[in-house]
Amino acid sequence: MKNYKINKIILTVCFTLSYSLGLAANPQDWVKQLGKKSKKVSPKQTTVAAIRGVEEISDVDQNARNFEALAQIEKRKIPEQTLNQFITEGNLKITVKEPEAQTKIAPPLSETIPNPVTQAPVSKELKEAARPLSLEEEIALGREVAANVIAQFGLYENESLAQYVNLVGMTIVKNSSRKELEYHFAILNSPVLNAFAAPGGYIFITKGLLSLLKDESQLAAILGHEVAHVTQKHVIKEIQKSKMVEAVIPSHIKAAANQATWMKQISGLAIQTLWKGLSREDELESDRFGLEFAAKAGYDPQSFSQVLQMLKDRSLQSGKSKELRFLLSTHPHPEDRLRLVEEKLKSYPQGGEKLDKRFNEQTKL
Repeated sequence: MKNYKINKIILTVCFTLSYSLGLAANPQDWVKQLGKKSKKVSPKQTTVAAIRGVEEISDVDQNARNFEALAQIEKRKIPEQTLNQFITEGNLKITVKEPEAQTKIAPPLSETIPNPVTQAPVSKELKEAARPLSLEEEIALGREVAANVIAQFGLYENESLAQYVNLVGMTIVKNSSRKELEYHFAILNSPVLNAFAAPGGYIFITKGLLSLLKDESQLAAILGHEVAHVTQKHVIKEIQKSKMVEAVIPSHIKAAANQATWMKQISGLAIQTLWKGLSREDELESDRFGLEFAAKAGYDPQSFSQVLQMLKDRSLQSGKSKELRFLLSTHPHPEDRLRLVEEKLKSYPQGGEKLDKRFNEQTKL
């Protein structure tokens, strides 16, 4: 009876923490989810998910994966010489020096942060759960999320256009703060207006959003925003919360879970985070850093405000198109972002490359 009461108390604590983080509706569902095996998705299921089209968040199948298509993206490489030529021809530049040495990131939790349940110092397990993910873990997590994104929309099969988007994206990366990652850029075969970033450097833009743009600097602004989500590890910050919850799960529940199972669990949370949308603070931070990355590369910084203005104009149309509703469900309203970006632009000099001719030649959809 005593053990029963102890287990009941532990489960109540777990439920309280999970509920505060939005993981489950009740304790039974929470425990059930932890023990549930990941659903395997057959190629047939993945194909159907891509063909049926995703127009609303409710259309998303969070269990779907398309690792075969992801592998094709990962095979695409941009030779350094090709990238340098692309940068030179566009009168662009690289202004961020390569780091001399990698610095060790300190754990985000202090040794003395009180445990929310007991008010005692944080346990060894909780500190371990809250540590930053390793680079290998980040990439593994990103592959799961990226495979899910591809499964929803499918890839737009145009190798020359994909190469061009990668060149623009890698130009941004060269001016960003995290170049230890191997970034991958791809086009999703969907009319919705959106772009996505998965941990580990996997970045997507939809065919619909790409077709809305007028020049290369606008594309650079969007890719810069997504690169900033990766450099600032926004999705991973949400995962840190889930790992803290995992640290207080009773040991007899955790015993059956190995590292692969745990990765499945946190990748599921990462996918949920992506589709529900990041916080307003994360999105606005990505706007600031994305603007900085694109401007340092030599692109016209004013182009980002032009993109937001186009999205704002569309959002004001009666009935809001289904193509735009998806973006509004995962990002703050363009009007809010536009106001803050325009304020930030006051600190940037006028000018920069637009490269509309090169963009129009390369983006014949």
